[in-house]
Amino acid sequence: MDTCRFTRLAIASLTFSAIASVAAAAPAGRCPSEAVDEMLRGTRESALRWDRVPELTVLLPVMQYEKGRSTDFRATGSTLTEDEAKALVADLTKALAVLTDNAMTQFSAIHFETAATGEIVNVMRPGQIVVARYEGVRDQLATVGFGGQSAHGRTIRAGSIILDNDFDRASKTRTLLRMHELGHALGYNHVQSRVSIMNPKIGAGPTDVDRAIARVAFRDAEPASCAIPVG
Repeated sequence: MDTCRFTRLAIASLTFSAIASVAAAAPAGRCPSEAVDEMLRGTRESALRWDRVPELTVLLPVMQYEKGRSTDFRATGSTLTEDEAKALVADLTKALAVLTDNAMTQFSAIHFETAATGEIVNVMRPGQIVVARYEGVRDQLATVGFGGQSAHGRTIRAGSIILDNDFDRASKTRTLLRMHELGHALGYNHVQSRVSIMNPKIGAGPTDVDRAIARVAFRDAEPASCAIPVG
């Protein structure tokens, strides 16, 4: 399975593929109920939501991924450059607007955080989405990223984005990786039934179905149905 669950922390992994192995895009009209259920509910009875606009914290040190840990990781001696950190914020801010149908166009605050080499850093904090690059993710787990959230009932309290250092630094598809993992931190699940930014393999950008489901998730009371624009 490509989804790991821990106490109060749901995390989904993402693998790399040039082509997403899913069905064709949906025609104009009603959103497919299967995709709505997959993306918003997954295996849960109801969708998870943030009740506020989250803050974004960018960890400047590259972290060391250690299998078995879920929220506390060790800082390495490598760090993101200023330009890399700014580009990461820009990509995630653009992704936030897309994934929330512009209900959230900016994070409520942006923090850049340093840590000494070897320092243990908690990456799941109330009101924040914490993002960082990590050494060893792909080597240990054969995946290029994780996104997850901690929730109380149906309300998301915290989120985390774990990016494989080598992939996120060099891949031309890193913007898709970043958007996908932010989707998990916002409460979205993997979509298997059709083309979606939330496919478990990198390949597709956000689709009309994704955007329509985002309207349900962030503007409607219940994830019941949605409409795909015509034309």
